[in-house]
Amino acid sequence: MATLTLKNLPSRLHEKLKKRALQNHRSLNREVISCLETSLGSQKVDVEAFLFKVRKL
Repeated sequence: MATLTLKNLPSRLHEKLKKRALQNHRSLNREVISCLETSLGSQKVDVEAFLFKVRKL
């Protein structure tokens, strides 16, 4: 796994992350990973819907 270091993280954002981590019973690191996964997500493709759109072209 890779390591990521954040620099110049605004204090307000750091506090929000700490609060969310506490609410979700996660470490700060795990909360950041969760936020990244949610926002960047593993976008699963609905194959049937994709093929339907392709066939319409």
